[in-house]
Amino acid sequence: MEDEERAPVALALSGWGCCVHCVLRFLGERSQATYRLPRDVRAKYTDCLMLERWLQSLKSDTDSDTATDRATPSGDTINDTSIGDIANNVSTGDASADTAKDVSIGDTANDMSTGDTAVSTGDSGVCVTCLGVLQQSHCSEEFLYRISEKVKSEKFEFSNFFCSLTFPVALLVREHAIWVLLKELLPDVYSDNHGDIKMVKDVWKWINGARLVEKLAAPLDQKSSFEVAMMFEHTDTAGECNFLCDLCPDQFRKHKNREMFTKIRVGQVLSEMDDSTFKSCYQCPPRRLKAPCECVTIRCKHDAIYVAGRYNKYSRTLSQTPWIIDGSRKTESSIEELVCTKIQDLFRADEYRFSASGREDVDVKMLGSGRPFVMDMTSPHRVTVRPEELDKLQKEINSSTTEIAVRDLQIVTREETNRLKEGEMLKTKTYSALCWAQTTLTPEDMKKLDSVKDLALQQKTPIRVLHRRPLGVREKCVHKMSAELLDPHHFRLQLSTQAGTYIKEFVHGDFGRTRPNLGELLQTDCDILELNVEVRHRTGTAYSVSPTYLMSDLRCS
Repeated sequence: MEDEERAPVALALSGWGCCVHCVLRFLGERSQATYRLPRDVRAKYTDCLMLERWLQSLKSDTDSDTATDRATPSGDTINDTSIGDIANNVSTGDASADTAKDVSIGDTANDMSTGDTAVSTGDSGVCVTCLGVLQQSHCSEEFLYRISEKVKSEKFEFSNFFCSLTFPVALLVREHAIWVLLKELLPDVYSDNHGDIKMVKDVWKWINGARLVEKLAAPLDQKSSFEVAMMFEHTDTAGECNFLCDLCPDQFRKHKNREMFTKIRVGQVLSEMDDSTFKSCYQCPPRRLKAPCECVTIRCKHDAIYVAGRYNKYSRTLSQTPWIIDGSRKTESSIEELVCTKIQDLFRADEYRFSASGREDVDVKMLGSGRPFVMDMTSPHRVTVRPEELDKLQKEINSSTTEIAVRDLQIVTREETNRLKEGEMLKTKTYSALCWAQTTLTPEDMKKLDSVKDLALQQKTPIRVLHRRPLGVREKCVHKMSAELLDPHHFRLQLSTQAGTYIKEFVHGDFGRTRPNLGELLQTDCDILELNVEVRHRTGTAYSVSPTYLMSDLRCS
């Protein structure tokens, strides 16, 4: 933008009620240094200070009406009438109505550190665009002290941080109103693309970032895993956006559990709305504010940490996760509770989520190399844990109970956790089942079972899981079996099957819902008394665990 264009735009913006930082934003200023207070304001002025003093001189000259030409920062001249006429014609307010006072260099510098300028923004001085975010109330030492004290009180472990700011949707609407006016003022410069305007959150970080770094003794890093989030609210956001309900009733409807005016939805509607329609429904420029928006929440959060391992289950009365029906516990404890509580305490995580590669029934033991699991710990306050500490924790868990045992505890990446479910249906599992037959069995019956290879099954959804699984028919495969006769009515069956095969239903038939079944093969009624998961592997590949590369081995588990 040329200097002769900057002058009327700056004057109009100040007349509409924008603070100096928002004036700079709409002028397309993209230099971080421009928005910051210089260390020695008496010796060196930044462009920002020069602009403010220039705005003061423009307004003073307009009010006095004694000069016919006025100098711009570059030395060019602009006709007095063009500035006043353009600003007043576009704005419904009078850009020259507020008489500027003389401001000393020192006073100007102090104002610029917080974004509060001598540019008039109404009786309250609150910027009509940023809602005061770039002004004294949210750029002061007191506000930054509030942020740093909140971070320190949470006692997070972090080496760097990044800031995120969430603003009221009203800010989006107000900024659009200013943009509509600027397009009328200079249509060749301002188009439908808002990309040249720096966002309020970026300017806030430029103004306050260095001071916040000093207070937290840690550098800013946009890729940091530790977030300091601030949420701002405006008391009349709904009132300022209600006009959208009349214009787009299908887009904005009240929902019980959903916010009506979201940033994405409002931004999309505004981008598609023509300027004349917008101006007919919303005041341009926006009305002056009595008070700035408020920072209602300062929240600290660390990215999740993932701890992986394997567990063995030796109990037939222990569920994988808490088993609660209608508020009543069905088991005293669970694998999740025995394992995760101690790990959560070590990392001081706010919450956790437990996931495993499949699950066994309550009355089924998990033997062999164990079942892989992952703990997703939300916002851990401690993030640096040595392998020796995990080994010690593993021993504590195993010594605290005889129902389970864990092994290979280690920290893994989020990408590695995705392997937990990869190739689930390609896995082959080996089971050991204690079975009963109604008729007397012979060694020949056992040999008959030993000869079975790649038996195809048709399994309807078992009756016992119909309440939580959709009705359907699943094709599964029993790859091989071997049977050992214990007495005339009992035998131990070793079988290798495709993952997802319902073993209990294969043995007793589930009233004919699984066919063929063991009873049909032996031509007698059969039932299962005990079931153990022995080995988990891919077809033809036995699984062997590597403690160091646990998650990479999950593809073969």
